[in-house]
Amino acid sequence: MMDDKGQISAELLIIMTAIIATAIVVVNAMMNSSSAAEKKLESTAAKAIKQVGKI
Repeated sequence: MMDDKGQISAELLIIMTAIIATAIVVVNAMMNSSSAAEKKLESTAAKAIKQVGKI
């Protein structure tokens, strides 16, 4: 009886670890994507400001 509870806990721990690891990977990917988008937006804004300055 005790071994079954221990086995369930071990399986639950493995599943929770996998979920947390997946969440960390997803958040990391989103942060990298956000950083790239920010750089592109800054570049576009700088070009737009230069064009306005030429007017």
